[in-house]
Amino acid sequence: AMDGSSSFDSDAAAETPKRIARYESISTQRMTRATDGQYVKPIIKHALPEDVEKSEHHRSYTFGITVSKNVTQRLSLQSGLVATALLSDITLYNKNQMQQRVQYLGIPLQLNVSLYETTHWQIYASAGGRVDQPLSCKRAGMDIEYKKLQWSASTALGVQYMFTRRISLYAEPHLSYYFDNGTSKQTPTLFTEHPLNFNLQAGLKIRL
Repeated sequence: AMDGSSSFDSDAAAETPKRIARYESISTQRMTRATDGQYVKPIIKHALPEDVEKSEHHRSYTFGITVSKNVTQRLSLQSGLVATALLSDITLYNKNQMQQRVQYLGIPLQLNVSLYETTHWQIYASAGGRVDQPLSCKRAGMDIEYKKLQWSASTALGVQYMFTRRISLYAEPHLSYYFDNGTSKQTPTLFTEHPLNFNLQAGLKIRL
């Protein structure tokens, strides 16, 4: 009888389907793994993005620290580091709704032409480009894999208030065009959905 019971247990074990990892939708913020009948939460650093059905995007703002160097009395080159955060309301194909937040760190390069200047104020026009590196992408608090660089070209009319000859605060309304980086299906942003748009860049400028 004991041998028969042992044989039965072996046959039952052989017929029992092997449990495998089961991952639920990103929108639930829960990923569970079944092991020996018990469920545990694994540590997932970055999840792959799911395709997005619909998205609505908030206006973008960019802040940074830039440096400028006069080429002539009226012309100057400007570069630096700028930070941008893009907020979007998205709906996945499974109808789950959530917020998406993408943060970038960018390096602009532009040529400025002085149009009007006093002791403390300057108005100028500029044209150039920028490359933005994604720092993070989050949906409902979960990290989403997103690494593609975002390139853009822009023109702007800027104004700056000069505290000293070398330090000033500036604001630049930009008309920018963001080039397609192939992420609009899984990670749509204002940059990918509306490549031609107005945005405001402001910050601290140091004149070399």
